[in-house]
Amino acid sequence: MKQLFFILFGVFSLLAFGQGNYDDVSKDRQIKGLVIAGFNLSQVDGDEVAGYNKGGWNVGVGAMLPLGKGFAVNVETLYNQKGAYRKWDPTYDSTGLPYYHLKLDYLEVPVLFSFEDRHIWTVGAGFSWGQRIRYREIEHGQVMDSAYKYSKNDFNVLFDLQLRVWKHLKFDVRYAYSLAKIRTRNYTHPRTGFEETRDQYTNMISFRAVYVLNEKYTPPNKPRRSKTQSTAAVAAWNI
Repeated sequence: MKQLFFILFGVFSLLAFGQGNYDDVSKDRQIKGLVIAGFNLSQVDGDEVAGYNKGGWNVGVGAMLPLGKGFAVNVETLYNQKGAYRKWDPTYDSTGLPYYHLKLDYLEVPVLFSFEDRHIWTVGAGFSWGQRIRYREIEHGQVMDSAYKYSKNDFNVLFDLQLRVWKHLKFDVRYAYSLAKIRTRNYTHPRTGFEETRDQYTNMISFRAVYVLNEKYTPPNKPRRSKTQSTAAVAAWNI
């Protein structure tokens, strides 16, 4: 997992510092509004159930503060659903009941530092804090009791990639991983009877649509004309 963090950080650094062409839009320092809607594919590392099989909503609003030269700070408020799911395991379970189903719902506040390249690609990295508002855990069709409660807080590191698809609309892919464990649990292997203690962490990939409000967007092949250029054009026409 650490290797993935370093790779993504390296890509972010190359894109951010390897570009240098900006127009007047990069000087726009007005706060932008963000409307966000999408879905998650998630799993929980350390729960003996592998695979991004749990779907969930990722919706909310945000604000973006441009810092100049393509850089910005983004703050969001999200309703975020995570968890894990496996329908059934034929090796140890011959019933049709869900082998495992975990639902974790959070109110989450991500903060990211981002860079936009020529108004097309945006890459970002940051952190988030989530407050758990409810959870439900089912094993072999049985709802688990309070002995398996999860932490109310979930702290994550985030990596984000956006592509502008139409004017103010962007397609966003985000990866998030827990910085701190959300639970520690003991497992007994069904065949050997050996007991193992595992720390658990959330692991999530999000696919979202992001609509940017109050944005002075200019297509890359159509530079935005300044007031000075407009005045000069009018004067030349009058001559």
